[in-house]
Amino acid sequence: MTILIKRVALTAPPNYEEAMKFIKNFVKFLQELGLTVFLEQNVAKKVNFKKLAVDLKELDDLDLLIVAGGDGSILYACSQLINSLIPILAIDFSRKKVGFMTEIKPEEAKDAVNQILGGNYTLELRDKITAKLNEELRLPDALNEIVITSSKPLGVATPMLNLKVHIDNTLVVDTYLDALIASTTTGSTAHSLSAGGPIITPSLNAFIIKCVNPLELSYRVPVVVPTSSKIQVTIKEPSAQIVMDGHSFDKEIHPGDVLTIFKSENTARFIRFKGITDFYDRVFKKLTVSRGL
Repeated sequence: MTILIKRVALTAPPNYEEAMKFIKNFVKFLQELGLTVFLEQNVAKKVNFKKLAVDLKELDDLDLLIVAGGDGSILYACSQLINSLIPILAIDFSRKKVGFMTEIKPEEAKDAVNQILGGNYTLELRDKITAKLNEELRLPDALNEIVITSSKPLGVATPMLNLKVHIDNTLVVDTYLDALIASTTTGSTAHSLSAGGPIITPSLNAFIIKCVNPLELSYRVPVVVPTSSKIQVTIKEPSAQIVMDGHSFDKEIHPGDVLTIFKSENTARFIRFKGITDFYDRVFKKLTVSRGL
């Protein structure tokens, strides 16, 4: 698929000086190509390009969003876009160089844009996950995961959650635990992995259900289910909170509430190039970098 590129926006962590220096120079490069350029408002303020400032939530007709950061920056950008069809070019400015979703290095960015303008790229679609509370309130989409945890502050007296999980009307979890993670394949390299979950290629239509520190040992094994599955989580006790891609949902979940988790109709779209490392190669390299190998 080839997209006519005219309107481009950029975002990055505004407190990361290396990324800000890159943005300042890259804006001029994009403008010299005849592109209309916007900057996320906090970035525009930081680099003193205030005339280019926009709220990403107000841009629904972008042709391309460039993210200079790590996976956290990408998750933030995805949460801000109201149009999930906007493709994302992710440039690796992660401080520890372990961004699993990033595609290119900063020094490759100019060539990458030229390739995009020439139609030499592909679009990779990533599933998103969402939920309804009591079959009524629709939650925002998440690219990585939905986490259900205790609403009490962390500390010595933090109570464990008592949850029931049904998958396609079959009871698969009924236990006390610290948290429950429902992860996409994209999120398989995030919190789910840290909790002992498997790494799954994004080409599979699957979700990972992972109990974190369950009372019974049998529930420590993660469950991989198709994205077509109906996942229902019933809160037994105490009250709980929902965290989506690292951000807390602003409504407390009470005993008796049911969270129905399912695949969103929206996807995230990432620019990919031929010759760039594939998913398995990328994951292996990122994991060895994080271990200092």
